[in-house]
Amino acid sequence: AMGCESLPAAYFYGKTGSRHSAEELKTWMANCHGVLWIRMGTGRLQPNGQRPKTNAGRFAQDVVRGITKPFILVTTDGDAYIPSYVRAYNNILDSPYCLAWYTQNY
Repeated sequence: AMGCESLPAAYFYGKTGSRHSAEELKTWMANCHGVLWIRMGTGRLQPNGQRPKTNAGRFAQDVVRGITKPFILVTTDGDAYIPSYVRAYNNILDSPYCLAWYTQNY
């Protein structure tokens, strides 16, 4: 069962390239548990050669350490490679609350 009742419906219906701030994700996911779905987003390089911050990247860098209940992470909806495009992916793997992580584009 989804364990994020605080996520707005717009989060689930957003386009693949939708991105949210770290503060939004922290607020929405502070009390999450169970199955958590994070949009991967697009991994296309920006004109300056940088990869854009994705929701998956922000989750790994700024959100996961604040989750204190067991969860199963599902990252889909995008063409970003996981974990290549998520620099802080070890924060997810090191979380004692992350029971499993399912993804596409591994």
